Amino acid sequence: MHTFAYLLCTPAACSGRVVSVAFDDELIVSGCTQGALKVWAMDELKCTKTLRTQHGSVAACALMHGVPVSAGDDGAITMWDMTAGMPIVSLAAGHPVTALDVHAYKGEQLMQPVLSL
Repeated sequence: MHTFAYLLCTPAACSGRVVSVAFDDELIVSGCTQGALKVWAMDELKCTKTLRTQHGSVAACALMHGVPVSAGDDGAITMWDMTAGMPIVSLAAGHPVTALDVHAYKGEQLMQPVLSL
């Protein structure tokens, strides 16, 4: 088993269950059922920041040019400031979000949530 996959199975990863993971060249983010979004350094596999959502599970997470994005049961899609540990912006989806896709298109950043209706 890969070292990070093993790490995600430990209590250090989350007090609940890890239900979403995303990564780029430098960071890994993991979301859990207890409403935490954890940011991990790719090179050290060490948790560098824990971001707390308002309500519910973090069912989906992504990285947008190194900026963590979370979505979940509360129906909010949130971009995070890792330094302050606070949301940059939060968008109301109106329903729980079960998946999230983030990518660049012609220089613009696009997010596409999958809603649970």
